[in-house]
Amino acid sequence: MAQRDKSWGGKVRVVNVSLAAEGPFHYLPDGRPVITGIKSQYLVMDWVDLTCTSRRSRPPPTLTFTINKQPVNQHDHDGLSTSSLRLRFSLLPRLLQEGDAVVLCISKIPGIYEQMVQEVLTTNPPYHASVLGGGAAPGQATTVASTATLVISLLLTLCVFLSPHI
Repeated sequence: MAQRDKSWGGKVRVVNVSLAAEGPFHYLPDGRPVITGIKSQYLVMDWVDLTCTSRRSRPPPTLTFTINKQPVNQHDHDGLSTSSLRLRFSLLPRLLQEGDAVVLCISKIPGIYEQMVQEVLTTNPPYHASVLGGGAAPGQATTVASTATLVISLLLTLCVFLSPHI
């Protein structure tokens, strides 16, 4: 039986029906997916072991992980499914942006449902390598050049003071 007062936005609320009554209806998860396995801090090259779970739905949503916005290359007794996706990877320097990696899990039932959850993996001590070039992060190359210029200037100054006057 449909409840019109609780139906809205193209969605109809149906009561007194069991999952045995197959048909083109959906049971959407109650909330966003959950990522478990997050540590408070990581070291560069640590193994990260995360699980994304979206609970109790029909059909089960497709779960996908992303790291820094880049995609990463079971049934209950009542007929609803709990979807889980495990992601295990080494926290390589190339995955870090300003010392962090942002992991996103997306739970989707195409055309009717999409929720996501984001977690930030933080390194300790903060790692500041460039994600794009593999070298020093922006600003660090300037610091190295400035340090080299300072050392050369000091050496030239010492040479001037220590050399005999002609």
